[in-house]
Amino acid sequence: TNIIGAVNTLEVGQELMAHHGGQIVLLASISGILDYPSSSLYTKTKRSVLQITDAYRRALRPFGIYITSIAPGYVATQKLYKLNQNNLSKKPFLVSEDRAVAEISRAITQKKSLHLFPTRMKWLMQLLSLLPKPLLSLLMYRKAKWMQNHN
Repeated sequence: TNIIGAVNTLEVGQELMAHHGGQIVLLASISGILDYPSSSLYTKTKRSVLQITDAYRRALRPFGIYITSIAPGYVATQKLYKLNQNNLSKKPFLVSEDRAVAEISRAITQKKSLHLFPTRMKWLMQLLSLLPKPLLSLLMYRKAKWMQNHN
């Protein structure tokens, strides 16, 4: 769904906007900026969305088509509550739905290429992405194990 949905959206958007330009907005995840061998299917597909949108962004820009990738951290949605049995205490830098809407709206209005939020989560993920892949894999594995043991 993540990858095929993104490509389908970009292809349909390209066809509809080919003569008049426009803007396509796709949702990814801040986890998609991390690249390490043992990352989850979720992280790998969100990373793929970011890379695909980057390629389309360059290809479609000469036609007046802007592409905005939104990559949020944890947003306090009903689905997130449900997935976590109403306990979001282990979700760092959690933002409200209202704040997420404001962030996304601003990124769209400014036609940003990529918008990562919240800021502290963005900084953390960018810092982690600088680590050697084996060390990042080890850290993320230990984090996942810790979370399993403390649920």
